[in-house]
Amino acid sequence: DHRPAWSWYADYDECILIIQAADQLGWDEPFTICGHSRGSNISGVTAAVFSNRIRAAIVIEGMLGISGCYTTSYEEVGAPFCQFSNLIKLDRVNRERVPRVFDCLEDVIEHNRTNKFFPKARATAEGIALRHIKQLSDGKYQFVHDTRTYGQMQPHYMFPPSNIAIRSETACPVLCINARNSAIAVRGDYETFLRRLKSRSGDVEFTFENSRPFFDDLNATIDAISDLTLEVVPGGHHVHSDDPATVAPIALKFLQEKVLEFEYVAEKPKAIRELEIDCHDYLYLLPDIQPDNIAEKVRSNKKLHEDFSLDVLGQTVCVKRWGSNEAKHKVLAWCDDQDNAASFDRLGELVATKYSDICLIAVDRPGRGFSDHLSLEQFYDVGCEAPLLLDIADAFHWNDPFTIILHDRAAAAGIMVAGNLPERINGLIFLDYNQAVSLPEYMHRSEMYYCYENDKEISMQLPEFSSFKEAEEYVRTKAERFRSPLALSSIVSRCIKQTNSGTWIYTDDPRLKNKCSPHRPSFETVKRAMTRIRTPVLFLNSENDQKKAVRKEKPLQASRCLEEKALLTNTRSTSISIESSHYMHIDNAEDCLRTILAWARTNKVWDVEMNSAIASTKQENGVQSKL
Repeated sequence: DHRPAWSWYADYDECILIIQAADQLGWDEPFTICGHSRGSNISGVTAAVFSNRIRAAIVIEGMLGISGCYTTSYEEVGAPFCQFSNLIKLDRVNRERVPRVFDCLEDVIEHNRTNKFFPKARATAEGIALRHIKQLSDGKYQFVHDTRTYGQMQPHYMFPPSNIAIRSETACPVLCINARNSAIAVRGDYETFLRRLKSRSGDVEFTFENSRPFFDDLNATIDAISDLTLEVVPGGHHVHSDDPATVAPIALKFLQEKVLEFEYVAEKPKAIRELEIDCHDYLYLLPDIQPDNIAEKVRSNKKLHEDFSLDVLGQTVCVKRWGSNEAKHKVLAWCDDQDNAASFDRLGELVATKYSDICLIAVDRPGRGFSDHLSLEQFYDVGCEAPLLLDIADAFHWNDPFTIILHDRAAAAGIMVAGNLPERINGLIFLDYNQAVSLPEYMHRSEMYYCYENDKEISMQLPEFSSFKEAEEYVRTKAERFRSPLALSSIVSRCIKQTNSGTWIYTDDPRLKNKCSPHRPSFETVKRAMTRIRTPVLFLNSENDQKKAVRKEKPLQASRCLEEKALLTNTRSTSISIESSHYMHIDNAEDCLRTILAWARTNKVWDVEMNSAIASTKQENGVQSKL
């Protein structure tokens, strides 16, 4: 099957897919994995991550990397491969492409055989073609592959440090077979490597400078694997299929010596995960301040927003909009991981009643609120959500630059978009950005493994309750953040619904409890995006006594967040703290909006006139004076 239209193809997802396929086959004992070209990159990482499941790995014509380790593009040497900004454009073009049609089967085989980058024997070309086409009603033949796979682009890459950290944990023996005339087979001779690389590069401009990281990464990965057998054979890229008589004896000898004659014992990765090392621990707070409008009666009974259900490439995404879509200033709000669009109700109500020049759209992120859950083969990942953010803006025809508001763990999506497509964004607002976006390199292997383990064990049954009060209490107690009654009532309004039988269910995707994706952004990924941000940035932080105390007890989280924020070389960044809970945009919405408006005017993001009713402050040392 093709992936759902709105999702992405990702190598690290396929690593897990391999193990899931083995589970379906009932393969409980460790097995041998074999991969060719890009498939060998995926196979090699699978062997390293799932060391207790893979007995041996045979990789043919592979670069021993995954998702960009072999498409390195450091800033100092240029970018020979597409980056995120080009990826979005490429993906949208590919969606419109129609798979090629051929008059007869022989034309399909000949097209495959004479591929200018990877020519192959006729038998190989025929074998591939027969699983690659369908016959149309008029007798012609058409490719059936997903056109979105052209270019092999992915939403974000695994950079070399993460790859090396993963591959160095490979426990099983690895056989690497390369064709003699390929660039991959070259070690120690950079000029020969570059010459062969150029001969197959097509439109990509490889130079002496920008290809060196590629060469270094390849050699470093080879050196990282402790039990590696390297073999070079005559032939081309499809040598295993063009000349199996040469490759098969090498593989059989390897299996005889490394597999049949030795007992294999390997353990699963240690659970070096986020919460266990306090790396992403959030502060469990009971704020020492009261929300400014905690009473439910202060909320207007008049409906101030419009609800929209968007079909984004086949995925239903629900949003709330306050203000006119024709307003001068556009704002897209992205909720925290365990929240939904209703967490921006208070801000939206203030905007709708006082500022006709602002249009605010809050989004139910996938799997939350009224939006669709992801299909089971997908993981909740920033690589998918960042492009989705742009898709929603496009759905409302926002052609001019717009502002993004991101609450805590939603920060990653905004960073990816603002850093890679700065021309689309005119302002970036982080609300209580406390959780580090990046994941340390040494944790990627464990995170990928336990993403699979936890996803396998989780129950997909939606929690069901006999009363609304019981369901609301479930939402209150499961949250990792303290929620005031006002914050709780807002969020509950979009995640609990009554069934036909009178019971109540919690509708968020149970898989969100996993709180991990197969490949979280590395520090290098965040660095590359952060250093490209050119728009004004506001870090709006909550402060209270409990938070200060816990920050001293667990300094690692705070220091990693500060390290990421320090990457922002943009001098137009502002950091402001206000006395509030984590949900400042609900509990202290007026202070929060007042601060945002003052910042926006100072930095010429918006030219909104501040209404006197909201510009006034009761506090002598209020936010405005701090700004």
